[in-house]
Amino acid sequence: MQNLDTVLQGTKRELIKLKKEKEVFTELERKEENFNKIIESIEGLERTKRETNRKKRDSLDKYYDPGKYDTAFYYVKSIEENNIKRTENFNPGISEKCPDCGKEALALMSYSQTYDSPEGDTWEKEAFIIHCDKIHYLKKIARSNRFL
Repeated sequence: MQNLDTVLQGTKRELIKLKKEKEVFTELERKEENFNKIIESIEGLERTKRETNRKKRDSLDKYYDPGKYDTAFYYVKSIEENNIKRTENFNPGISEKCPDCGKEALALMSYSQTYDSPEGDTWEKEAFIIHCDKIHYLKKIARSNRFL
């Protein structure tokens, strides 16, 4: 029969292993979440461009309303104190340095209505870069009215 100290030591070793596995799992979850945000940004930029061009091409009465029902993505023209401006015609705009490696990466922005009610809305813009397999946020602005 094992004595109590031997059982406790074995249990402590197992607990240490489980804690390390949990840390690895948590890091993998963080990477997956970041990877999904990167995919959403790239696919969102393509979708926003496609829908905007379709509206122009087809002169639709039923038009694409950027940010109203989905998040719209654009290249960034400038980042100002109270605004993030997008480029026209989806031309690449400014670059910003990656905080991890210092290399330049094109700045993107998301634009969406995050709250919608008869009493008032909330619209948000967020500038960021994608580099070193991460999204690095640069600036976030929220207003009670549209400001695209």
